[in-house]
Formats: sequence, structure tokens, C-alpha cells
Amino acid sequence: MTAKKYLNQLMLCRNIINNDARRLDELREMAIATGSKELKADMVQTSVKNEGLEATVGEYVDFERKIIEEIKEYQRLKEKILQEIYHLNSDVKYIELLIYRYSVGQRFEEIAINMGYSFDRVRHMHTEALDAFEAQYKEMLEAMPC
Repeated sequence: MTAKKYLNQLMLCRNIINNDARRLDELREMAIATGSKELKADMVQTSVKNEGLEATVGEYVDFERKIIEEIKEYQRLKEKILQEIYHLNSDVKYIELLIYRYSVGQRFEEIAINMGYSFDRVRHMHTEALDAFEAQYKEMLEAMPC
């Protein structure tokens, strides 16, 4: 596995969680919409049979638990990768760049502004930082499935 692919796991996990959070919002809206009933003045109802609401709420709760587990896994992965970046035996600028890119999720344009470099310089430094990461963690990266 390449360093870039390995580090991109953080961005991928973050995107999955964000997409799942949007889906959870949709489920919540469906549960609210399913639960609303129009009441008529001349009808008396002694019990509400709303199986659709139960199913939707159950799906919502299950999905919320799934997202909580995804967040916990993301936090474990993020801590592991951050420690590897922090312990990179390289220029501190490479460490800073990798953190901005993979932990914070910034684009190269944003990183260039934060670090005070040109866009092209940041792209070049990014390649060098990935090379340094691959050199230091070569055995770990080779042992990982692609």
C-alpha cells in the first residue's frame, strides 16, 4: 500500500461518516413525517396503530448506533496515523503538511496559505513528505492489504 492510500483512509472515513450523518437526518425526518396524523373533529380514536413509525424509529436508532461505532473507529485510526506522522523522522514542515492534508482535510490551496508557500511548492513538498513517510514505514505499508 502506498503512503498516500494509507493516509487517505482518514479522509475516506470522514466522508463516510458525513454521508451517514446526512442519511441519519433523512431517517429522522421520515420518522417525524410518519408519526404525524391529521386529526378529524368527528373521529375518536382510542388507539394508534402506527407500525411504520416503529420501523422507521427502529431503523433510525440502529443506524445511529452504526454511526457511533464508525466515529469510534475513525478516532482510533486518526490517533494511530497522527502518532505515525508525529514520529516521522523528517522535516517538521512535512509533518505539518501531512497533518493539514490528512488529519484536518485541507486542500492544497488552503495548506499553501497556512504555510506561506505557493501551491506548486506545497504539491512538491507533499510528494517529498509521502516519500519520507513511505521510507520510514515501508514494512508496515507493505504488510497491509491493498
